[in-house]
Order: sequence, then structure tokens, then C-alpha cells
Amino acid sequence: MKRLDGKVSVITGGDSGLGRAVCKLFSKNGASVAILDINMELAHVVANEINEANGIVLLDVVEFVE
Repeated sequence: MKRLDGKVSVITGGDSGLGRAVCKLFSKNGASVAILDINMELAHVVANEINEANGIVLLDVVEFVE
């Protein structure tokens, strides 16, 4: 049994850098991974690497200032 079996993780910026590494690590440890990113092309690359073809969401995270 893997440490994250049955868990779902939501990773913003999952197409590169730290986000990509976290996606791979969480997937390797059994989590289902939702990759949230603005770059759909690179998000698909990561999803294919970790076998999460349906776990991609287009998202543009912007800073909220009141």
C-alpha cells in the first residue's frame, strides 16, 4: 500500500518546476492528481507521464487585491 492511496491532490502550476515534481511524487505515492495550469500543452505532457489523462483543469491563478 502506498502512502497516498485513495487521496486526491490538486496541484496548481503542475506543468513545470516544483509543481511538476510534486505531481510526479504524489502520483508515485498513489494519489490521483488534478493538474491545474494555464499551459494546457505542458499540463498534458505531465498528465501523460503520470497516467492522469483526465486530471487536467485550465486555470489562470491571479493575485486578488482588495
